[in-house]
Amino acid sequence: MKKLIIAVYMILALSLFVGVGSAAQLSETLTVTANVPGICSLATSPVNFGLYSGSDTTANGAVHVTCNTGISYTIALAAGSSGSYSPRQMLGPFISDFIHATLNYNLYADAAHTSIWGDGSGVTVVASDIGNNSAQSHTVYGLIPAGQNAQGNGGYGDSITVTVTY
Repeated sequence: MKKLIIAVYMILALSLFVGVGSAAQLSETLTVTANVPGICSLATSPVNFGLYSGSDTTANGAVHVTCNTGISYTIALAAGSSGSYSPRQMLGPFISDFIHATLNYNLYADAAHTSIWGDGSGVTVVASDIGNNSAQSHTVYGLIPAGQNAQGNGGYGDSITVTVTY
């Protein structure tokens, strides 16, 4: 009987270890994704009118945009220091306490100087394009109209914020 009890215990003990040598497996697919946002960069070339002598004076600058291929974008130009698109004004030297001389000008999206380049509000337009992974240059056409009597001698200037939306 003792041998039978020992044999039963051995069978029970072995049955506990039967599953140790074999491993169960489960499989599931792990999904891996990434999202690459549209990336754009911006550079500008200045509009330098040079000397203004009272006649129509033109000068060109440029906005250079590089966006990933297929990325649509628009380019807006701010009004500048005058806060107005019609006309923009460059500030010159002080002509009295706290008053600058001004010179009217504007920036256009076309060589005919008919489409004022702004933010798309009112009579202004924005430029638009689709990226191609290389720099795309957009000419800025500047015009100082004739007949202005500049009140101060010296340099005149303005700062225009360029905004690319993509």
